[in-house]
Amino acid sequence: SPSPLASTTGFKRLPPNLLHMDTMTIDRRLLKRLSLTGAVNSNNLGVMLGCVALRWGYERGCSRVEFLAIDDEEFQHKRLVRHWRRLGLREVRYVGDDVKDV
Repeated sequence: SPSPLASTTGFKRLPPNLLHMDTMTIDRRLLKRLSLTGAVNSNNLGVMLGCVALRWGYERGCSRVEFLAIDDEEFQHKRLVRHWRRLGLREVRYVGDDVKDV
């Protein structure tokens, strides 16, 4: 079967009806091929996936969301934080790649 273009993982935590999102992955090779055909706008894929995940949690009663954006690669971390701020989320605490941060 074909591999997915993008995926995200997480879980609903009770209480307090919190959606915890762990990972978001995008298959860059497949994205590049689809972008060349005009089928996918690479700038909006992450936002779209995030919104779908947030909607999934909302429909299941989640009133809060947390997304883990570990700062293990500076460029990627900045993109993730910027992405989630655009959707109205705020940074609660910094998590680096050191065990003491977790």
